[in-house]
Amino acid sequence: MTDDAVRLGQELRSLRLARDMSGGATFVIDPDLRVVSADGPDLAEAGIDGEDLVGRRLDEILSSDSPSSLLAAYKSALAGQEADVEFVEEASGRLFHVEVRPLRGPDDEVVGAVARSDDLSSIRAQQTHLEHIASMHVVGVSTYDVRSGWHHDECALELLGIDDPGLEADQLIERAVLPADRAALAASWGRMAQEGGRETVTFRVLAGSGSGDPVGPERRIQSTVEVLVGKEGQLLRVVSTHVDVTASVTASAKLEQAQRQAHADRFALVRDVSAVLTSSMLPVADLLKAILDVAVAALGGGAWFAETSPDGLSFAHVAVSAEDPGTAERLAELWADPSARPMPDLPLLRAVLASGEPATSIDDPGWVARFEAQAGQPPAVGIRHFIIVPVRSHARVVGLLSLLRTDETKPYGRDDLDLAQILADRAGAAIAAELALLSATRERDRRLATNLLLEDARIQRHRLVERLSATESRERRLLAEAVHDEPIQLIAAARLRVMALQRRFDLERG
Repeated sequence: MTDDAVRLGQELRSLRLARDMSGGATFVIDPDLRVVSADGPDLAEAGIDGEDLVGRRLDEILSSDSPSSLLAAYKSALAGQEADVEFVEEASGRLFHVEVRPLRGPDDEVVGAVARSDDLSSIRAQQTHLEHIASMHVVGVSTYDVRSGWHHDECALELLGIDDPGLEADQLIERAVLPADRAALAASWGRMAQEGGRETVTFRVLAGSGSGDPVGPERRIQSTVEVLVGKEGQLLRVVSTHVDVTASVTASAKLEQAQRQAHADRFALVRDVSAVLTSSMLPVADLLKAILDVAVAALGGGAWFAETSPDGLSFAHVAVSAEDPGTAERLAELWADPSARPMPDLPLLRAVLASGEPATSIDDPGWVARFEAQAGQPPAVGIRHFIIVPVRSHARVVGLLSLLRTDETKPYGRDDLDLAQILADRAGAAIAAELALLSATRERDRRLATNLLLEDARIQRHRLVERLSATESRERRLLAEAVHDEPIQLIAAARLRVMALQRRFDLERG
């Protein structure tokens, strides 16, 4: 050891600086990492005589559980650099903070190092208590450490309905928690006792119950538990804070029921309105625009509808709507520009058209990044949340209905997805009705054309019959005239000749 380091160590001991501190320990080492002095209440509490450490090297004294950063801090101080280290002692679960500073001689050369070690376990536990209390507004606290075991303060005893401040976690669950919640809470505690970490759990107890018997009104407790586990899986420290959230849970249940009722009312209203629209005599283009307006009125944001072309390579008919006129104008401009408008081959749209299943940003916070990677540009008009549902007609996807919101703080929910699909089905019904009407019109026109052809053929046949009849009459007349004029005269002349020859023959014979 150097004389300077020994001298400083002796001065520290003579001043009894370490013993005057409220806890902690002080060490002085020489450049060879040998202990010059070691003193302090923490050493005495651990049953260590500082005199026994003098002359021993630190790398021999430090246990295998000590962090490598601790020895590195001493070496940094010997190199002239200040160092601070914070670590948890595995054996006890205590949190230590060590400050290591270089010791300098008269010529400012480093002649050793001095370290101050403080046990921050109680301070950190109190800090954790305050953080939990500030964040959760709780007053009940349960703690555990390997030295003092379990402890539940008075507020925790009252909240949990127990009377034993030393109950262990398993005993507390068995005695205070309602049977229906015990298994889940025990599983959660078992997992944390093995892995450590922090978790918030909610369970039910009965006021004034220390055995789980129903002796009071049911209360709901929310506990935030922070657990520290050693390398060997041993439980080192637990800090748990408790709050009675019965009132907030009751209020939340009432609010949820009111929201469900409001959704049911909205659902029924949208369904009825869309049904009336579908059964109206509006032209299909006006009908689709009206359905979009209903979607925007019910869900806010904006909406667009696009019907696929017969070959499926483009969109043939488009309608847009939005509660914000600026958004409506940007949507109209987007669809009016063939080079900027979405096309059916866009992966997001193609997936819906091919599968007949909706696509949505619900529970998908990373969709914007994926869209930019696929499309090479961010979503149009600042879209942050969307729903795209298929428009079906006779089990065939004939278009898309999309709802969109630009407000990052207003995501869509599953109920909104259901409403969107209802409106899409109404749009599909309108398209089917239009197709049926077009088909009926074409069939009517075909029949009319056929009837006209048949009528024309009948008229032509009648005319042909009349012409045939006239021809036959004329031919009979001509034949009659021909027979009367020439053959009869020939016959008469021949008869006259025969008669003349007969008379001549008779005269010659007689």
